Amino acid sequence: MRILAAVDRMYQTLASADAPLRQLKGVSQWRADIAAAVRASAVCAAPPGMHIEDRPQLTARGWRRPARVGFLHGTATHRAWVELVEAIVACLLEQEAAADDLHETAIGAAARARVLQQPGQYAAAAASANAALKWRDAAGQAAAAGVALLTTENKIMRPVGEAIASVGAAEVARDKHYHARHTGRR
Repeated sequence: MRILAAVDRMYQTLASADAPLRQLKGVSQWRADIAAAVRASAVCAAPPGMHIEDRPQLTARGWRRPARVGFLHGTATHRAWVELVEAIVACLLEQEAAADDLHETAIGAAARARVLQQPGQYAAAAASANAALKWRDAAGQAAAAGVALLTTENKIMRPVGEAIASVGAAEVARDKHYHARHTGRR
């Protein structure tokens, strides 16, 4: 599944559940950052880090989807949401590393073209280096935004879980469920 599609499904799942508005707003803003990184990745013919594996895989106990996309397939817990966000951040960091490699390669090509006094090749290599730099910066910014969103939500969820645990409800403290609206459960 493409990372933008995963973020869209994450938002839909959160919107149809009991997710707080601050979390929905954070996911929406993060999606804009990811979209900028995806647009900037056009400099590469086959950019890495654009997909999250979500197809079922055969295990010893049968077919299972990867655990990190469980939030998109019915596991509506905070822990599953965290795993999905971490998977998307890992894809963005993979993009950042690939863009950095592409930038270094383009800088080297520009230096060679300059030494060989080939102005056309120098201009093309310099443009490629600048585009790769923009991609690297956009992917890094999107990854940082995802980590910030995750940090903010975890700062809120930990004290809630600890408070619930202090009154004896250990099961609720382990997993925060995003309950469907209009079910009467909160």
